[in-house]
Amino acid sequence: MKKFKLKATGADEISKLLVSHTRLNLDVVTKMLHFGAVKLKSGGKGAFRRVRDPLFQTRRDDLIEAVYDQKVLSLSPFTRAQCLFDSSHYGVWLKPANIMSQGTDAGDQTSLMYAVEMAGKTPFLVHRLDRETQGLVLVAYNSKATHLLSELFLQHKIKKIYHALVKVHGFLEAQGEINFPLDGQEAKTTYKVLERSQDKALLELELHTGRLHQIRRHLDLLGAPVMGDPKYGKGNKNKDGLALASISLEFTDPWTHKAHYLEHKEYKFYLKA
Repeated sequence: MKKFKLKATGADEISKLLVSHTRLNLDVVTKMLHFGAVKLKSGGKGAFRRVRDPLFQTRRDDLIEAVYDQKVLSLSPFTRAQCLFDSSHYGVWLKPANIMSQGTDAGDQTSLMYAVEMAGKTPFLVHRLDRETQGLVLVAYNSKATHLLSELFLQHKIKKIYHALVKVHGFLEAQGEINFPLDGQEAKTTYKVLERSQDKALLELELHTGRLHQIRRHLDLLGAPVMGDPKYGKGNKNKDGLALASISLEFTDPWTHKAHYLEHKEYKFYLKA
């Protein structure tokens, strides 16, 4: 991986400027641009934003950051995300398992945000799912929507329901509340058992806070780690992937004040003996 930083001195095509500065060929630089590996801060002020157009004209004092990572550039783009609900302000999109919510500095073409942008939207991430987790993601289309929807999350006015297939070590109550603090912060998850076999169970869970890997960490601490979790738990590894899905979102639209309930129906976790 190589990182480049430069300041524009005037009007130039960004692709030509990068070729000159990085000594990479034009095809590689063009791919870096298309795949989100180049960011620009206009006039050196404000926030960095991705630039995808190779013909974009820089201006004096523009700051440019670029990351060259051949491994990332070799990954095929994800462009076929499914939208379950759409409005002029936001949409609810379905993120498959093993697709990132957003990209990294080295590229974003394998992310949900890239697919939403390729669908003609200007996406702003309001919340995210782990790469391994599938399910529903709320995506804003402008800064005002980002603020309003983020406020709904902060005020706990968006109900998020998950399903998880877990490996049961010992006793597991039919329903319960998990309050183990995570990273020094309050964290709360509630659950109920939908189905169970001798050593596995299908759980329905509700997130009441939004800590890093909260469900996965809470269930591991409970003694019921998620099946297929590559990071947490023992006796729960498999080749089928993480058995965790965000299956529904319920909230009131800040603009129309209509109640919305969106559900992910295209998955099933099967209990096996």
